[in-house]
Amino acid sequence: MTAFAISSGHGLKVRGASGYLDEVNEARRVVEQVAAYLRQMGDTCVTFHDDTSTSQNQNLSTIVNWHNRQTRSLDCSIHFNAYQTTSKAMGTECLYVTQQSMAAKVAARVATVGFINRGAKYRSDLYFLNNTSKPAILDEVCFVDSQVDATLYNAQFPAVCQAIAEAISGKTLEAPVEPPVEPPVEPPVEPPTEPPVTEPPAPGVGTVFGLSAGDQLNIRAAAASSATIIGKADNNDLLTIVGWVMNGSTKWLKCQWGDSHMTGVAVWGWCSAAYVRVDGDIPPTENEWHGGITATVFGGSGDEQASAYPDVGRITGSTRGVALPYKWQGTRPKVEVLGPAGSVTTDIVDLGPWNTNDPDYCLATDRPLAELQYTTRTRAQNGQIPSNDAGIDLTEPIARAVGVSGKGKVSWRLSVPVA
Repeated sequence: MTAFAISSGHGLKVRGASGYLDEVNEARRVVEQVAAYLRQMGDTCVTFHDDTSTSQNQNLSTIVNWHNRQTRSLDCSIHFNAYQTTSKAMGTECLYVTQQSMAAKVAARVATVGFINRGAKYRSDLYFLNNTSKPAILDEVCFVDSQVDATLYNAQFPAVCQAIAEAISGKTLEAPVEPPVEPPVEPPVEPPTEPPVTEPPAPGVGTVFGLSAGDQLNIRAAAASSATIIGKADNNDLLTIVGWVMNGSTKWLKCQWGDSHMTGVAVWGWCSAAYVRVDGDIPPTENEWHGGITATVFGGSGDEQASAYPDVGRITGSTRGVALPYKWQGTRPKVEVLGPAGSVTTDIVDLGPWNTNDPDYCLATDRPLAELQYTTRTRAQNGQIPSNDAGIDLTEPIARAVGVSGKGKVSWRLSVPVA
């Protein structure tokens, strides 16, 4: 007998993708039916749906904390993919960090009901996969905005759930009990809490091509070949392309791969333009500002410390730079910091504050994890409960240059990295 913990993605008040299907509603249906089938096969299974969270960060933390309180062998999160409204078939895939074999098995088994098999996809940037304490997979059942996928899913719902249950259990379900037909759950209607955001110009569509057999296209944290690999794409995978930069003689494309709804923000990275065929003209990129970020000062007299980056050495009162909660490998981009007294472009010289791996903030557009951790009094990745909501540390010379004394509000953005 195996124990499983399965949750639905997003939440009642933090909605996911929608189209021909509603992600939150359908993920909940799938979770409960998969659990019922697992129990029929003699396994134990607990399930969870988030009905209380009101922000994406809170939702992710709530789901992961629930999983980590359970006694189980495998964590599974059920999601539905999204790309753009289409009449074409898009398919099923399963995401992983360590469980490639299991993810491939789930995708292949679900594909037997008629979906295109997009396979197992490595994703190192997802909070759920990085923070559950047991082996974990995140299943993207199909695309909510594909008419073909939605029609097939509705017609084959029991078979889809049986396929997931059999794939993760390794057993065969005999005489499955068919699920009852239930009316769809309407999402809650709530007044908007923020003014509407003007939509940016339509992005371009990129198709990965030209890779040799067995090769994958590296998606990197910055536009440099030495930057951390945070994802991989295969031939014929679709990427959303929003801009480009030149780094020496190499053209890099700023891309979103997979789906943006899974973390509440776009999952952005950089890839070589040599292996992507782009539909349409894409403007050059200017990195986005992170605004209203609390900054604290570190490394001055009485606070000298060793840097997390060996090439920096020791942080002293004369060191110029910042610390951000993401560790770049190889060449690090520069950072432009804007404060009350002006702006300065400087180096990343250390790791922090509070957290050590917050890519959705440092590489995309999410708010710092420390803000939620400070509000909810939960431990940060360094094991401490934050005493402030700082998302960037400034050395003394940088703090003086931008007008911050001790603690203050700044904006910052990554500059184009140097080769």
